[in-house]
Amino acid sequence: MPLEPRALKFPNYDKTAKAWCADSGKMALLENTASPDQIDAAEYDAIYFTGGHAVMYDFPDSEGLQRITC
Repeated sequence: MPLEPRALKFPNYDKTAKAWCADSGKMALLENTASPDQIDAAEYDAIYFTGGHAVMYDFPDSEGLQRITC
């Protein structure tokens, strides 16, 4: 999962965010995030979408997300 570059700057990049990025186990979770094309929606009860710019600009045009949410 790519990290939003603006999220790695002040004021978002605080001591909590720095600790997360310094934890190799937590960063490995981001590196192994499945793409929508790898998801079988029938295996899930719900999908939680976070807020932010991706929801407004990237998600609406994502055919993979549209497939698993319809």
